[in-house]
Amino acid sequence: MKKKNNYYFEAFEQLIGFSCEASNLLKEVVNDFANQSLLESKVKMHLIEHNADLEKHKVIKKLLKEFITPIDREDIIELTQVIDDVTDSIEEIVLRLYIFDVRVLRKEVLSMADIVFKSCQSLKMMFGEMTKSLKNNKILEYIIEVNNYEEMEDKLYLDALRDLYVSKIDVKDIMIWEDLYNRFENCCDVCEEVSEIVEKIMMKNN
Repeated sequence: MKKKNNYYFEAFEQLIGFSCEASNLLKEVVNDFANQSLLESKVKMHLIEHNADLEKHKVIKKLLKEFITPIDREDIIELTQVIDDVTDSIEEIVLRLYIFDVRVLRKEVLSMADIVFKSCQSLKMMFGEMTKSLKNNKILEYIIEVNNYEEMEDKLYLDALRDLYVSKIDVKDIMIWEDLYNRFENCCDVCEEVSEIVEKIMMKNN
């Protein structure tokens, strides 16, 4: 791949960097959880999401002006949007913790947040390999990693839901935690979607 054609691949890596930043903040929020800090965390997370949006718009603006792109324009648009969805999905968790005024975390949340963080890190490594070449087996290794993390999150999600419903807790709390568990699982689903799009791009361009 010629260096001059690397802009979009480097942009993907930069965009997923915002997701990594968001997932790191999410880990900090749950590992050192304090209800009184949720408003501040919500503001910090929204700033990350806002900066990610600004960068996404730069990519789309550049794409609109170009006649020739290193991969299909539709793939660039789709991948840019889905990476943005990763950051958005992480922000939603912190936003819901704040809206629901959560005072105490359930134990599964720490593991769920850690898997989201690791998924984002693997995607960042994957995009780093894409800047070198699409004919790169390391990309496939990171795709598999992300898929494995999604399966781990699925298992945690199902076990957490079962524990939620067999526990003797208030119906309102069940609704709150079911919503939060769904959002954690959605983060990993979207990460997996990113990896699947990359796999599709590799197949089309090899």
